[in-house]
Amino acid sequence: MQTDPASTATRRSSPTRPRVPQPGPQHRGEDPATKTGLEAIEDATRRGVSINVTVSFSVPQDIQAAEAIERGLKAREADGHDVSEMGPVVTIMVGRLDDWLKHVVARDSIFIDSSALGGRASPR
Repeated sequence: MQTDPASTATRRSSPTRPRVPQPGPQHRGEDPATKTGLEAIEDATRRGVSINVTVSFSVPQDIQAAEAIERGLKAREADGHDVSEMGPVVTIMVGRLDDWLKHVVARDSIFIDSSALGGRASPR
């Protein structure tokens, strides 16, 4: 669970992650943008857990995560629950992608402008 200081509604944990006894309104669930994670995201959102989707590296993953959240929100509303105070987010893991690109640049001896990867020029 993560802390969401803007949240005001009580949340429940998804069955895919360990239970947190009576999570408070400041908690946010965290799930990866994987096949299993996307299923859990939709379910947890439907049950009122604001989710932070992590391990997201591409636009298609972000879109799939947003669609899972939207399905969960619509299902929650259809079940008669208010979603106005929920705050799901998708975290694009740009820093981790940059780390991988630095590895590829070094591995494949690719020369790029040093500013493109945080100021470190390719070694060759």
